Amino acid sequence: MENGDHGKQSVGIVIIGAGFAGLGAANMFYQNGITDFLILEGRNRIGGRSHTSYDLGMEIPVDLGSAWIQGKRRNPIWKLTKRHDIPYANVDVSDKVTASHVFFDGKTQLSDSQVEKLRKLHLDPFLAHVERRQKLWRRSGTSDMSLRQFVDQHLRENQQIGGNKDNMQLFEAALHSTIALEYAADLEDLSMLSWNDDDELNGGDCYMAVGRSNAGFSAIVEALAKPFRSYIQMSSVVKAIDYDDGDNNEIQISYSFEDQTKCIVAKHVIITLPLGVLKADLVNFFPPLPIEKQAAIKKMGNGICNKCILYWEDKDDFVVFWPKKRDWLVRLAPLDSTTTSGQNAWLEFYNAYKFNGNRPVLVGFSSGRDASAIEELTDEQVVRDAVSSLRAMFGEVPEPTKAIVTRWESDEFSRGSYSFLPVGCTQQCRAELGKSVDGKLFFAGEATETIFPSTTQGALITGERAARELMKAINASEAKHKTSIIARIRKLLVPS
Repeated sequence: MENGDHGKQSVGIVIIGAGFAGLGAANMFYQNGITDFLILEGRNRIGGRSHTSYDLGMEIPVDLGSAWIQGKRRNPIWKLTKRHDIPYANVDVSDKVTASHVFFDGKTQLSDSQVEKLRKLHLDPFLAHVERRQKLWRRSGTSDMSLRQFVDQHLRENQQIGGNKDNMQLFEAALHSTIALEYAADLEDLSMLSWNDDDELNGGDCYMAVGRSNAGFSAIVEALAKPFRSYIQMSSVVKAIDYDDGDNNEIQISYSFEDQTKCIVAKHVIITLPLGVLKADLVNFFPPLPIEKQAAIKKMGNGICNKCILYWEDKDDFVVFWPKKRDWLVRLAPLDSTTTSGQNAWLEFYNAYKFNGNRPVLVGFSSGRDASAIEELTDEQVVRDAVSSLRAMFGEVPEPTKAIVTRWESDEFSRGSYSFLPVGCTQQCRAELGKSVDGKLFFAGEATETIFPSTTQGALITGERAARELMKAINASEAKHKTSIIARIRKLLVPS
C-alpha cells in the first residue's frame, strides 16, 4: 500500500467487509498472486454474522449467528472445516419436520405418530401443492400474494386442518418451524411465488459449536483468513464511496478509524455490506447507485433471527428437564395469540446438550416480527420470557445460570440476519444487487446469491465470483491498453 496525492492511502483493491463474502474474495486474490488489496472491516473482529462466543465458558462455544453447515457435498465451508480439522457434529437440520423434533401442546408431549401423521397427511401435501401452484402461476402470470394469504386460503378449503383446532395448531407450528424460522421472516412477508426459490446441498448437515476451544464458525473464519490476516484493517467503518473521479478512474473511500476520518484511494472496490446496512443508507455513494440497484435493495426483505442462549451450571442437584436425545423442542402457540412478545416469541429451542460435553445448554430461536420486538427488551426480560415458554412445556424450570441474547437488527454492522424474498420480489432482485457498476464497484454477499442465498456458502461463493469478475475486468483493461499502445507504435512506424 502506498501514499498517493495529499498523503492519502492508495491500494489497487479495497474489500469492504471481512465476513465470508469479503474473505472469499480476498482468498481468491491471494491464491492468484494478487496482494495489492486491503480489507476494511467495521467490527473489531472478523466473520460478520458468523461469530462464536465463549461467554458461557471456554469449553462451551455457542454460535451467535451462523450455526450449521447445511449440506456437505460440494460445500466450500465444509471443505474448509475438513481441511483445517475443525470439530463438528453430524445432525439433520433439513427444512422438514423429522424425528429430531418434539412438539408440546402445553405440558403434553405429542406422540411421534401424531406428528408423523400430520406431516404425511397435511404438511407434505401442502408443500407439494405450493410447488404446483407456483409453477402454474408463473406460466399464467398470476399476481403474487403473501404465503400467509395462500395458507389461509388453503385452510378454508381444507377443513381437515382448518376445521380441526388440534390439527390446525400443529400445522401452524410445523409451518413456523420449517418456513418462518428457516427464512427469518413471517409468512405475512414471504412471497408465495418466490419464498423457496433457492437450492439445497446434499450430504448431511453439521452443527459447529462443539464443546471445546477452537470450535464453531469463528474457527472456520479464522482458518480462511489466516494466510492474509495482515491485509485486514479492523475498526474501519466505511462512511462514503466516491466512484466518480473523472479520467483518473480512482475511487475514494472515506472511513472512520479510532475517532478519525480517513480516506483511501483504490482502482476497484468489492462491497460485501449486508442488505440491512444498504437499506439503512449507512454508506453514501457518489454518484448514487443505479436506479435498478436501489430498487432491488428497497424491494428485498431483510430477515431477523435472534437467539436466547440459556445455560444451567451443571451442579450435582441439577436434572436435565428436557428430552436429551431430541434436537428441537417446539411449543404449540395458542391459535388466538396475537402477541409479538412474551413467551410466544420463543416457541423453539435447539438442544445443544449433547454437543457440549453434556452441559445443559438450550438455544431459543425467535424470527420475524417477534425477533424484532425482543430487541426493545432488556436481557432480563428476554430471558424471563424464554424461561416462561419452557415452563409452559416442562413445568418447574430453574433460573438459568448464564444467558446470551442476540440483537442482530440493532447491530450497526448487520442490521438484520439474512435476506428473503417478499411479495413481488424474485431472484432477479438478487441478481441486480450483485451486478457491478462501471467496472469499478463489485458486489458480493449472501443477498446477491441466486442459488444458495441466506447461507455462509452462498456468501463465500459470491465473494469468489466478484473477485473473478474483477480480475477479468483488469485483464480486459490491460489487454485493451496494450492493444492501444501497439496501435500507436505502429502508426509512428508507418511512413507518412
